[in-house]
Amino acid sequence: MNWDIVLGMALGQGGLERVVATVGRTLRRRGHGVRILQAGPSPYPWAQGLPLVHYDPLAGGGAPRYAGEPDVLRWAHGYRAICDTGGPPDVILATHTPFFSLIARLAAGIGPHAPVILSWIHGPPSAYGDLSPLRCADAHLAISRSVEDRLRAADGGEVGRPVFYVGNPVSLAVPPVGRPRAGAHFVFMGRISPEKRLDRLLEEIARVQAPWRLSIYGEGPLKEEMQALAASLGIAHRVAWHGWRRDPFAALADATALLLTSEYEGFGSAAAEALAHGVPVISSRSGGPEELLRDGGGWLYPGHEAGELAAILEGIAAGRLPLPTQEECRRQVRSYAPGLVVDRIEAAALSARAVAAMR
Repeated sequence: MNWDIVLGMALGQGGLERVVATVGRTLRRRGHGVRILQAGPSPYPWAQGLPLVHYDPLAGGGAPRYAGEPDVLRWAHGYRAICDTGGPPDVILATHTPFFSLIARLAAGIGPHAPVILSWIHGPPSAYGDLSPLRCADAHLAISRSVEDRLRAADGGEVGRPVFYVGNPVSLAVPPVGRPRAGAHFVFMGRISPEKRLDRLLEEIARVQAPWRLSIYGEGPLKEEMQALAASLGIAHRVAWHGWRRDPFAALADATALLLTSEYEGFGSAAAEALAHGVPVISSRSGGPEELLRDGGGWLYPGHEAGELAAILEGIAAGRLPLPTQEECRRQVRSYAPGLVVDRIEAAALSARAVAAMR
């Protein structure tokens, strides 16, 4: 089959790009045709080895068809032109946000010969506001069980379009990260933005009396504010700010646990990658991580009361809470091996085609 992965604009620095590229390359190795389509060029070559096509006419120096033409029509027109010249796909993965299911439907049309459109959003549905464009898809792919439940509710429950749980691909072909010989080395990885609640992490870890240090990998709009908060809490000397790294785990000589304090996570890529490297995870109950840690590999805490996270960190740093082994951590993500995830995506596409054909 021929697959188009349609998204808005990937900047080439995050989990979305790794997931899309991994799925695209796995599909190609299985003999499928794959195109990745986004509005314009990225600053980083994240789709190396895969054809990356720009569908916004303005990105190629063109012009809108009329003054004030909205993105939705211009982008759908651009994508339709690509399908007219390069051939339509059999399956469209409408990726990124609900908006792209609408773009795909406007470009692909309807009827027995139209491509099957699978929505493939990469965050919790509650983060997107208007979910009505999802109803332009033939079915939905869910990156976690919590997203699956919310997609069913958003699209009319059991009588709506099919929802297929697929997960996100996580490479297990990575080296383990060792444990520190003395003290606790906690790690945060992610965008330093409001929903990640790094402020909560800093306030909680400041309560810990046993020896610890914290490494922070990431950039974001709240970085300077969080650095000031660490100073005001008297812990600036224990916190190392490493900025963004393409492969932060390769820079880690050792780690006690990854800390995730988010308000919400669609999947929790940093947590999944940590587990693959044998690093335990301590996470708020924020959606995707609840699935990753349901059978071990770390700790979940409610995240509503002060001191909840600090109690876990104190127990670990003081040696009262034993860490799960590296093998126990890796076991939690075995079902997310890229081949298994793509197996589920292929099965979802075939099933959705059969359902669409009966309409």
